Amino acid sequence: MDFERIKKSIMARAKKYIPLLLLGFVVLPLSATNELLPIEELKPLDVGAAPLDARSYHYGLSAANTYINDSATLKSGLFLGNYRPYFRLVYNERHLLNLRGRVIYNYNNSLSDAQRTAGSAASTGQYALELANAEFNFDSHKLTAGRAFYKTGRGLLFANFADGAEYTGQFRYAKLTALAAYSAQYSGCTISLGGCGFSGQIAQKGVYDVTPGRTIDANLPDAGKRIFTSLEAQSPQYFGSSAYAMLFYSHDLDTSVVGTTNAATGAKAGQRYTFNPVYMGLGFSGFIVTPRLRYLTEGIYEAGTTYNRVNELTGTSQRVNVSAWGITGDVNYAMPFLESVLKPGLIFQYATGSGRQAKVATGANPALPAQQNDTATDNNFFYFGYYSAGLALKPKLSNLHVFRAGLQFRPLLHYHWGRNFMTVLKYSYYLKHNADYVISDPNAVVAKADVGHGLDAQLVYDLSSDLKIFYAYGAFLPGAAYLPSAEVVQIHVLSMNLVF
Repeated sequence: MDFERIKKSIMARAKKYIPLLLLGFVVLPLSATNELLPIEELKPLDVGAAPLDARSYHYGLSAANTYINDSATLKSGLFLGNYRPYFRLVYNERHLLNLRGRVIYNYNNSLSDAQRTAGSAASTGQYALELANAEFNFDSHKLTAGRAFYKTGRGLLFANFADGAEYTGQFRYAKLTALAAYSAQYSGCTISLGGCGFSGQIAQKGVYDVTPGRTIDANLPDAGKRIFTSLEAQSPQYFGSSAYAMLFYSHDLDTSVVGTTNAATGAKAGQRYTFNPVYMGLGFSGFIVTPRLRYLTEGIYEAGTTYNRVNELTGTSQRVNVSAWGITGDVNYAMPFLESVLKPGLIFQYATGSGRQAKVATGANPALPAQQNDTATDNNFFYFGYYSAGLALKPKLSNLHVFRAGLQFRPLLHYHWGRNFMTVLKYSYYLKHNADYVISDPNAVVAKADVGHGLDAQLVYDLSSDLKIFYAYGAFLPGAAYLPSAEVVQIHVLSMNLVF
């Protein structure tokens, strides 16, 4: 019997499946650029010369227990429990079936007496089917169908769960990706991504969301009932870099018109919220001169149509064109100094986006795509994904420059027990494009350009393959765009993730 061949076959399979189990269900940020590896992005294992298992499966539970203290809104703390039972079937080491549920338990100890009197429950819960998809792989072609985590580009345009299908084909001169999905806002809670509530009220989408594929400071909008389609083409790598182009369209299924004014909700007769944007993007990624210096940059132009505020005289909303843009750029440099001791790296980030021409006194909200504009063209850069720009402020890239610089290192790399302990420190500076106009934070009510400064720190420790600890600290120091009475916002996030 050829024991050497059997040994090599076993080792090859172990190297294939162990990373699959360890990475597939982690819900904590594990890299300096705050990019997670969603389970759906784990590539199927290459078919080797050894005999194939016709079927193999994995199952278990990922449990993330998170405590959040926010000096602005959660002074007494918030507990978030996210428990995800999962099942994965691998057929011929090529095709995959993914099933994952999600049970959420929240306890908000920061509710005010007024909120409790109004009926808000401190203890809330929710459950939903988060993943239910099949992945088919045929050499250079891949098809994912069902409920999955879909992402366009770097995730700024779209990075969310949806029901649909995505095709990826690797051709000689380009890799093509096509997506068609529905935002899954069904009327039945058992199948909706919104899930079903229990033990009190139905839990609404909160400011914090511990979700694979997104950072803790990701602040995504409620997509509503929408159809998303996208086409992405990526070039091969030349001289260490590759380019990609994107075309992304979102069709709003809500075409209703408010019939009568409702003083309680603030709705006015004639309001229309239909928002149909189209995005065109171009990005570049790779390294410059040396693989130690890596970059990612993406530019997006937004067109389409939206509706202005209701005209008080005519009682109608005018449909207008959208003309907006956004730019992001990240640079990471793995320093050659003290590499065997600290493994240090430098981080530089810049992001910006055009803003709506609405003065701070109007109270217009850039987080809403319709019923906020009064001009002939809406220049507000609105997107359905996210960009990590600071835990305490969590800004949208509308009428804002975001400058960030940071350092990552592994201070215990020299010790075997501490080799997986990582520290990330970042400083942010926020500046308005136009001092007179609004940004995503409604508290910035002064017509000044200086928004403020942000400080972020992250500690990530992989104690073992099934136990990970994550701590994040965020602070925002208000600038001249805020009233003198504005306080410093501080946030602490402590999370422990167990995989059974």
